[in-house]
Amino acid sequence: MSHAMSPLCLLFVGFVLCASAGTTAARKLEKRSLSCSPVPADDRNLERTEQRILPPGKCLEQFECPVNKTEWLLAQDSEIENCKRPVSWKDANPDVPIQCYVAVMQPGGLMNVGQWAAGDQKGCEKWKYCNGPLKVGVRYGVKLRIHIKGGYVDTEPAFFTAGLHAP
Repeated sequence: MSHAMSPLCLLFVGFVLCASAGTTAARKLEKRSLSCSPVPADDRNLERTEQRILPPGKCLEQFECPVNKTEWLLAQDSEIENCKRPVSWKDANPDVPIQCYVAVMQPGGLMNVGQWAAGDQKGCEKWKYCNGPLKVGVRYGVKLRIHIKGGYVDTEPAFFTAGLHAP
């Protein structure tokens, strides 16, 4: 195994190494994004309150930084850009527009990131992390947040309208 870092990891290494010196570096890292996005896919087997999401593909294969955890984030339309501190599904859904929330949290590296169905859990009122039902007719943004030492990096968002099963 090579100890050389990928270009993507090198891009962040300056920010990561400085993160222990203060919060400025972590804030800079938070504003970075990968130039790829998840893919909303057509799946007629899902309920109208669910949406198939495919992972962002090739850009994740080149990401070689150690990953602490990943989070799938959802929000109504452009609210996906306001995800500095995502909330739970139960806290996000009474709001209009629906604020950014963590639908799925996965510990560990990128090998755990695969396709999933947004909105496929019921009874989310008691859970901190829950992938609760989507609201039919609402346009959602979705992105993947990758947590690394010193901060995180997000993919670009993708958009879909719940109930249509196609972007």
